[in-house]
Amino acid sequence: MITDSPWNVEEHDRALARLAAGENFPVAARLLPKRIRADLTAVYGFARLVDDIGDEAPAEQRGKLLELVDDDLDRVYGGATPELPQLRRLARAVHARSIPDEPFRRLVQANRQDQTVHRYETWDELVAYCRLSADPVGRIVLHVFGASGRGLEESSDLVCTALQVIEHCQDVGEDFRRGRVYLPAEDLRRFGCTDGDLGRTRTPTRLRGVVALEAARARDLLDRGRRR
Repeated sequence: MITDSPWNVEEHDRALARLAAGENFPVAARLLPKRIRADLTAVYGFARLVDDIGDEAPAEQRGKLLELVDDDLDRVYGGATPELPQLRRLARAVHARSIPDEPFRRLVQANRQDQTVHRYETWDELVAYCRLSADPVGRIVLHVFGASGRGLEESSDLVCTALQVIEHCQDVGEDFRRGRVYLPAEDLRRFGCTDGDLGRTRTPTRLRGVVALEAARARDLLDRGRRR
């Protein structure tokens, strides 16, 4: 999504606005009240901003840009005006919905971790990463819909972790080309997979076995989330 170097805040903001107005929210635009739609768009903008910094901004800029996001979160919660346009929009949603800063901080931390941790040895390590990269989004959405504090947080976490794992299963090749492997290393070894398998244009049977294992685990998380 980010093509300019150095990373350009204004152009990125315009690109996010186009995405939010088009392909990402066609259902929300028809079904949700305008205010909720605006707040969800602001949350989406924040999450996409942080992910794009962590994935696509020039590597030498990522740390400083994530620091800027953290500093802007300080401004949001301190009553000052943020520097980044996405954080200014987020501030309105934060104050209107009384969203705490902790889930936003976790999303930033997930992208900091992506800069130094490129592989996960076990399923438990991957789930711990999802607690930073996925679960906070569900908790923020609960606040947007006024559903926080109703005992839904654990179910939300299970569903969000499952969805993140499914995304990792879909993006094995793309992640590998970015230098990241989210499938647990112990599972790859168990099925006899090598790095060469991860980058192939056709998925070998042994890698399909790993993906099927992680997908089954994700399905179990979804089932547990639905039952709670």
